[in-house]
Amino acid sequence: MNIGEAVEAMVAGDRVCRRGWNGRGMWLQYVPGQMAPYGPVGDIIPMLPFVIMRTVSGEYVPWLCSQIDLLASDWELVSTLEAEGRVVVGDRVFPLPPLRGAVVAPGDC
Repeated sequence: MNIGEAVEAMVAGDRVCRRGWNGRGMWLQYVPGQMAPYGPVGDIIPMLPFVIMRTVSGEYVPWLCSQIDLLASDWELVSTLEAEGRVVVGDRVFPLPPLRGAVVAPGDC
C-alpha cells in the first residue's frame, strides 16, 4: 500500500510498517488528540493527534515521515501478537525485542 493508504489504516486503528525497514518489530500507530498532564505540577494541556513509532528496542518516539517513506509503496498492516511476544507483518513473523532494561536469556532476539 502507499502512504495515503497507510495513514487511513492508522486513523482507523491499525498499525503499519514498511517492508523496506531494517529493524524488526518496528511499526507506526496513530495517537488521537487528547488532554494530557504536562510539567512538574501536572498542568492539563491539549495534545494534537500525532504518529508514534515503536523502535527496535521497544521504546516509542514521535515519528516524522522521510522522503523515502513518503514515496514508498511497500507499506503493510501489522498484526501484533504481543501475548506471544511476536509481530506478524504480511507473511513474516518476528519476535518482539525485549524492552530496555529487561532481562534477556542467552540466544533470545
